[in-house]
Amino acid sequence: MRRFEEELLFALDAAVPVFREVEDEWARLCAQRDRAYLQVSARQLDDAAQSARTALELAPGDREASLLLALALVESETAAGSPERGPEVARLLDGVLHDAPDCAPALLLRGVWRWRRGARAGGRSDLELAMPRYPVQAEELKDELDPYSKRDYLRKTRQGGRVTGIYRT
Repeated sequence: MRRFEEELLFALDAAVPVFREVEDEWARLCAQRDRAYLQVSARQLDDAAQSARTALELAPGDREASLLLALALVESETAAGSPERGPEVARLLDGVLHDAPDCAPALLLRGVWRWRRGARAGGRSDLELAMPRYPVQAEELKDELDPYSKRDYLRKTRQGGRVTGIYRT
């Protein structure tokens, strides 16, 4: 038993630098996402889009960063009255829904986006699909693995409350 304990301690000691590196990468990704959440909340949509893009550079395919970017683009497209960002929005939301077909936030965003662009039937269908999925996903957010519950410091400031509030919404 002692030999196994020594081997385990040696393996853990060797893994510490890797854990620290992963933890640092995670902290950078979270900071970018938090920045995007706050910028969306402040209606700084171009800045939010850039922060979400930076998060996607750190973690390509990250669902949360993809949704944040799509949200910023949908809202800025509406504010500017210009549909030029449509292909990027479609690519982002279709990518999320390909990997997670029941993703309520992606369905909601796509429904709003379609509705605003005049595709009323598709928008309504997406919104109707999103509605029954939200309660299930709200329960999942209470899971012990919720990354925002693990970041206690977010509950200690008003801005942190905004980040977690938008995440939960």
